[in-house]
Amino acid sequence: MITADMEKAVAWVPNQSQMAYVGMINKGACRQLLLKCYLATGQWDKAIAQADTLINHSGYALMSNTFGTFDNPAPVAWPITRNVIWDLHRPANKAIATNKEAILVMPNREGTDATIRYKSMRNWGPMWNQAALKSPGGKVLQSYARTNASYRALYDINGTFGRGIGMIRPTHFAQYGLWSVNGINDVTDLRHNSTVGNWVRMDSLKYNDPTDPFLVRN
Repeated sequence: MITADMEKAVAWVPNQSQMAYVGMINKGACRQLLLKCYLATGQWDKAIAQADTLINHSGYALMSNTFGTFDNPAPVAWPITRNVIWDLHRPANKAIATNKEAILVMPNREGTDATIRYKSMRNWGPMWNQAALKSPGGKVLQSYARTNASYRALYDINGTFGRGIGMIRPTHFAQYGLWSVNGINDVTDLRHNSTVGNWVRMDSLKYNDPTDPFLVRN
């Protein structure tokens, strides 16, 4: 039934260019869901045809070069080598006309009529729990303003990694196996490339407290 409904949606729902405003369900979004339905039901050729129409004949395109605004939140602690995957996920680049991969944009802006109050991405971040995260010396996590004498740029990771609440843990396959070829990480996969700065491993996290005798002072 879902597949049949989405086939009707692709036939009747207007394109984004015919919509009154950004955020309304458009034909491209319906086509994307339809091709997933075809994949789920084993209709491979139909899925390929829908994907081809969506990518090459609907005003969209796969981004292959950097674009928009380059943002490097913490260049000392986590330097970014600019790349197309990084630019695709910058907030400033999500809804710009240059971004041809944006099919359905739903701006999440507090205090505006476009506000969509969901914070699900925080669930996927590490748990910044001051009571639980302790150094070898028993110190809890500290957060200093950049004007504070204890601030260390080398450990300013919050601006890049985010501030999660860690409610969800992916399976081992979802986090590692899915992104490997014969058990070896795919070095060409920009989405999970730590070298350019797109992916963060647990051992990438750094911390420092000048008052903790167990830590090397910066």
